[in-house]
Amino acid sequence: MRKNVSGQIVSVSLVSRTDGSAVTTGTTTVYVTGDGGTQASGGGTVTHEGNGEWSYAPTQAETNYMHIAFTFTNTNAVGQTLNVYTVGQDFTAAQLNANVTQISGDSVAADNLEAAADGAGYNLGGGSVTIAGLAGDGGRLLSGVKGNVKGVVGVGSTTTSVVTSSLDPSASATDQFKGRIVTFLADTTTAALRGQATDITAST
Repeated sequence: MRKNVSGQIVSVSLVSRTDGSAVTTGTTTVYVTGDGGTQASGGGTVTHEGNGEWSYAPTQAETNYMHIAFTFTNTNAVGQTLNVYTVGQDFTAAQLNANVTQISGDSVAADNLEAAADGAGYNLGGGSVTIAGLAGDGGRLLSGVKGNVKGVVGVGSTTTSVVTSSLDPSASATDQFKGRIVTFLADTTTAALRGQATDITAST
């Protein structure tokens, strides 16, 4: 049973005090005891569903306990007490609630983890991961990455001269990139260049 939620049902089967047959008539009263407190007459609705099964629809307030005892009485029947333990969420829902602070002691850490796995920008399952958020060695990695120059080999390039486009950062001075190593990506269009690397002797 969900805690503090209306519209729920519990039921028991009542049998005769004399011969054990199903009790289908008479007045059935339900008493409610919450968390071991004082037992009180139920304020919900009692219904005979058939064949001796009696249901009870408790009020929302009557479900606002961790443990609830529903006691069904009928002058013609053996009394029955149904013990129920409540839960705080709907387990049929598409998403389940979690107390992230209770789990990790840090709600910020849980938020960061959610951001890293939500499929929108920070995606450990295949998208990009923001290095800027890393501490310690992550900061060194970020500094190293910022020193990289990325570009595209343009039309008219030869084996000794590469025409570049879309350089980031763009060149602003002659021989700005002289001495650096140009490396071709593993998935570059020209198969023979994949993984190749060489030094830059001049740049304009």
